[in-house]
Amino acid sequence: MDAGTHEKSAAKIALGFSLLFLLAVVFFFAHPQLNIGSDTASYLRSMSVLEGSPLPAHFVPNRILTTFLGLGTVLFFSKLFGNVLAAWFFVNAVLFLATAFLFYGMLRILFRSEATALLGTLFLAANYAMLDFGLNYFMDMGGWFFYVASLYFLARYVAYRT
Repeated sequence: MDAGTHEKSAAKIALGFSLLFLLAVVFFFAHPQLNIGSDTASYLRSMSVLEGSPLPAHFVPNRILTTFLGLGTVLFFSKLFGNVLAAWFFVNAVLFLATAFLFYGMLRILFRSEATALLGTLFLAANYAMLDFGLNYFMDMGGWFFYVASLYFLARYVAYRT
């Protein structure tokens, strides 16, 4: 294995451990918050409607219209986990990891530096908004994932076209 491949492997391993550490800190110490006064309540109502519960009074279907894939994914995994909140954290955690690795790949393409990609990704992943809104009971992580995925594939397309 040459030095470049070893550097890439070491950076990916360091990134993976760092991301898992961040997930553990959020899960065990910061504890995802169930804030009923926030968007979380409307997501929970929408999930119960999707499961067949009667429509609550003054129900607005905007969450079903805008985040159907996210709600459906959480409901699917809630069947496996037996709990909507555990499934929701799991889905957000997987999307958090995927977003970070795509961002790492994008930075590596743009800057051609493992160190820059690693540090840039850690700055993104350890950002307050990413940890608080991304790993809490919101649907933001899914949107961020698809946004970063589009940026990654754009960077990849441009890099290989030139």
